[in-house]
Amino acid sequence: MFRNFLIISLRNFLRNKTYTFINISGLAVGIASATLIFLFVYDEVTFDSIHPNNEQLYEIGVSVISKNGNKESFGVVPGGWPLSLKDKFSQIESITRLGAFGFPASIHDKSVDRIVLNQDGEMYWVENNFNDILYFPLVKGNPKKALEQANSMVISETAAQTLFGDGDPINKQLTIRHPFATNGMEIEYMITGVFKDYPTNTFFRPKYLLNLNGLKAAFATQRITYDEFLNGMDLRAGFFQTIMRLNGPADLQSMTREAEKLADFTTRSDSGFYASGRKVIPVIKPMNETHFDEAMQWNFVNDSGSKKAVVTFAGIAILILMIASINYMNLATARSVGRAKEVGIRKTLGSKRIELALQFIQESAMTTLLALLLSIVLVVLLLPSFNFLTGKSFSFYSLLNPVVILAILGLTFFVTLLGGSYPAFYLSGFRPA
Repeated sequence: MFRNFLIISLRNFLRNKTYTFINISGLAVGIASATLIFLFVYDEVTFDSIHPNNEQLYEIGVSVISKNGNKESFGVVPGGWPLSLKDKFSQIESITRLGAFGFPASIHDKSVDRIVLNQDGEMYWVENNFNDILYFPLVKGNPKKALEQANSMVISETAAQTLFGDGDPINKQLTIRHPFATNGMEIEYMITGVFKDYPTNTFFRPKYLLNLNGLKAAFATQRITYDEFLNGMDLRAGFFQTIMRLNGPADLQSMTREAEKLADFTTRSDSGFYASGRKVIPVIKPMNETHFDEAMQWNFVNDSGSKKAVVTFAGIAILILMIASINYMNLATARSVGRAKEVGIRKTLGSKRIELALQFIQESAMTTLLALLLSIVLVVLLLPSFNFLTGKSFSFYSLLNPVVILAILGLTFFVTLLGGSYPAFYLSGFRPA
């Protein structure tokens, strides 16, 4: 029976080429648009989910309010704050501090006398426990020992290709210089590992990870010691992005009250800052919510998302699919006069209504399947422009994600059912008389 349905469907497609082209191209544009929007929405709602136990991770930042009410927000705090909070709250299982101090650092490979400058968010000074909290896809080196030594560093596959081409970067020496972090001094680091490039839907997208203790040498001539920089609570201390992992439900109110005491101490530590009337307000938030916090720049690269935009785009995708399906439905219904004779003859010869309905639904499924194949081609061709528009980096391999595949198949089923069910039962209901 289905073989017969298939032959009839193919004959109808070939006999009505213009109608078939309009139907397939219309559905293809609708499915392609919905697929691109789904890629964007899925990328946003899964932001930072790559990190293990991400629902247990929290960040702490501050809002600085001036005397006249102006507000600035930063996702960093003095290095001593998280240590003090951990001492007072047993639910804080572990903490890690990340430093990215703005302005490019120079990476000098003296063996070939080559200097590369990094961009914001590409170089982090980290504690050697950071890989216990954050995702760390090391492909060369020992993840437990890669950042064990003070002057050790790991680099991304892209950075390795930029600096060394196809050569092995392990145990190579690089000289790092930064106007603030190293106080303009040159500090030698040894590469102990290479990690896979991080995806774009996470705040943490480094190319260079350096052991924080490697900065000790830069404080030999500073007015503060390295320990004061790392663990201090006044305004002279280093300010770090801090990730806390909790081992149970978060008592954010109690933590925030304790952080307010630390903020008051920090404010009073500088007489000029205190006299200016500025206030420091601490903010503690789950890490998986920081991406959608438009009031605060939590990360060194500001790419906060918008929940309203995500919901709006999802609604637009559904609307596009409905319009494409209704368009198909209208065209199929408009051709009903041309198919009335076919239905009449088949009913006269004994075909049942359910058999005719199944035939028309199969035609709809074939049309949608052909539209799906065409839509995939359109998506691949449009991805570069879509990436430029959204600031993402989707590729053909993004379509191979199991969730994306299921979503595309779901879209196909939805369009088949919505667009094909009404014409199928409408056309199969003709009376031969």
